[in-house]
Amino acid sequence: MYAAILSLASLVKDNLLSSFEDFQNHADKGFHFAAYSALVATLCWGLPLEKPNAYGSLAMIITICLCYGLILEGLQALLQTFSRDFSFSDIAANTAGSIAGAVTWRHYGGIRT
Repeated sequence: MYAAILSLASLVKDNLLSSFEDFQNHADKGFHFAAYSALVATLCWGLPLEKPNAYGSLAMIITICLCYGLILEGLQALLQTFSRDFSFSDIAANTAGSIAGAVTWRHYGGIRT
């Protein structure tokens, strides 16, 4: 469900933020960071990650989330009707957020023994 909402938010133009051009161009990276951090942390908490394969599973979750973000950015480039653009800085924010989500999960949820 979260992934569907994230997809819709990523592909449809947000009229509310479009009126604040400077905000839209820079601060939306915080939204990308938070969204992917929450996505990774939610997946980690929802899946039973146990030793000894936990770090491999964690890396796979991060990789899947990053590929998901790349697909959404690619769709933004292809679907010009929604007035959304491909952005390398969005990908950087998604990557940083994914890593932060994994670190947060590891610190607070941990890997089960």
